[in-house]
Formats: sequence, structure tokens, C-alpha cells
Amino acid sequence: MTLETHTSLASAFVGRDREITALSSHLDAAGAGRGGLILLMGEAGADKTRTAEELSAIAASRGCRVVWGRCHEDEGAPPYWPWIELLRACLGDPSVVRELTDETTAHVSELLRAHHRIRASGGSTPKRDAAPPVGGSIPLM
Repeated sequence: MTLETHTSLASAFVGRDREITALSSHLDAAGAGRGGLILLMGEAGADKTRTAEELSAIAASRGCRVVWGRCHEDEGAPPYWPWIELLRACLGDPSVVRELTDETTAHVSELLRAHHRIRASGGSTPKRDAAPPVGGSIPLM
């Protein structure tokens, strides 16, 4: 794989070829219909945001739609806020809404219902040690 050079970002991105190569392979898989979830983890200042920005630039250069959701450290930020931001960004685009399958629409609807239940309960979340239901899917709330 050849790494692409992106001049859209203000500073050069060096020392992360291995990470960008791995992330680009996940981007290729998503483009082939094999999506997934990637978590960037590390200490403060470890270039997590910069790495995500670089991958976003690569994805955008390939014609992918790029949306961001951010965690807020402030008290009072609603649970699941990054996911809410992503859903709002995607659902605000008519071309994205037209492409939703019935299954995806059902999952999005459940996420929105869970969000409303959380807000209505004052922002409380379920206990972490609560046992999941037997069989079927595990509801968010």
C-alpha cells in the first residue's frame, strides 16, 4: 500500500506510518462493505486527534463522508454524546437517509429512544454490573 500525502493539514504528519497504514487498511475494508469500529487510545498528547484528522483527510480524499463526534469533559454532557452528534450529522443529510436500510433505521430508532429515556431520567445510566437479558439482543437501556 502506498501512503497518500495530504497537504490540507497545517503541519506535516510524521512518525505514524505504521498506524496510518493499519487505519487505511480498515478504511479499505469499510469501502468494501466490511465496516468496523476503531478506538484510538493513548495518553494526552499522544496525537490521537491528529491521527484521526489524518485518517479523515485520507477518507475524504477517497470520497468518503466524514463526520465527527467528540466527548466533552464538562459536567452535564449527555451520555453517549459523541454518538448523538454522529447521528445528527448523518441524519441531517438527505442522501444518507435515503440509503438507510430497514434494519439500520430500527437500530437508529432504538438509539434515539434510549437517548430520550436517558434525558427523561435526568441523565442516569444503568448500573455497570447489571446482568444482560437472556437471549436476543442487549438493549442499551
